[in-house]
Amino acid sequence: MFKAEYAKLRAVQVGWSEEQVIAHLGEPWKIYMKEDAPENYYVEGWAHKERPITNKVWIYLLDEPIAYVYFDAESKVEEVFVGGS
Repeated sequence: MFKAEYAKLRAVQVGWSEEQVIAHLGEPWKIYMKEDAPENYYVEGWAHKERPITNKVWIYLLDEPIAYVYFDAESKVEEVFVGGS
């Protein structure tokens, strides 16, 4: 049912710029910077991969899937996690 949404989120590639992510996914639902993110920045009730924020993370929350897009100090994608509720 949500196959297209999962595919769209999983298409984000390591090395993409912020502009490329926005062009592909639009604006994120939430943004956390390393300096001011809460210790438990994960969205309750949704899958996640526990890991520290290197620089910043953008969270995309669609109808079913959620994505955490992690950016390095050069604002390039360093990792993407996609999961469900």
